[in-house]
Amino acid sequence: MASASPPSRLNDFETRAHLPARGTTMPGGWDSIPRMTKEPLSHPGTKGRPSARTTMADALVLKSKICLVGEKGVGKTSLIRRYVTDQFDDHYVRTLGAKVEKKAMRVEVPERRAKVDMTMAIWDIIGHVGFRALLGDAFFQGTQGAILVADLTRRDTLAALPAWVEAVQGVAGKVPLVLAANKADLTEDAQCGPTEVASMASVFECNYILTSAKTGENVEDAFLGLGKLIAKARLEGH
Repeated sequence: MASASPPSRLNDFETRAHLPARGTTMPGGWDSIPRMTKEPLSHPGTKGRPSARTTMADALVLKSKICLVGEKGVGKTSLIRRYVTDQFDDHYVRTLGAKVEKKAMRVEVPERRAKVDMTMAIWDIIGHVGFRALLGDAFFQGTQGAILVADLTRRDTLAALPAWVEAVQGVAGKVPLVLAANKADLTEDAQCGPTEVASMASVFECNYILTSAKTGENVEDAFLGLGKLIAKARLEGH
């Protein structure tokens, strides 16, 4: 079971995130998540899939697109702001349509003996029910991964995630997912805990992690963890 206040080092992420299976919370498990991407990964100035001889000294270059999805008010915009600018604002401003931020990151994929310099386009998707039917196809096209955001103080936001996953996968296919259970700092107001989050994550066969945009807890790890999944998928040619 995920700890409410684990350390915040990238190297610890795989032991702090969880891949529950059939109602059981299991540690680690990033490698077993189904992944799918649209194009091969290449070295700068080259084309095609990287050679099997790639070493950790070589940095591969990758551009990716991810979406943050979930009901309104769960903290999608705040998570992005915390990750991109390391800032937090208590004032809620509703997202209209979609907003895009970019962030450069480096992820290591030791199983493939590779380092990846990734520029991630992060799409902040409006959490309105009618949006999925009207504009979802346009915004989800080309998505290579998604962070599913729920609010621990509102149980209904967790229950709403299957519809968002269906919308994303209906357009982009079975891309890597990470479930971010946000507002972990509001422990006294919590309506659901790690057990319920793990149960929902098992439905999607994805990892989950408890986050707080306010304190910054695990925010970077959620994005880096998804980035690693995307990089591994590209290296494996999926």
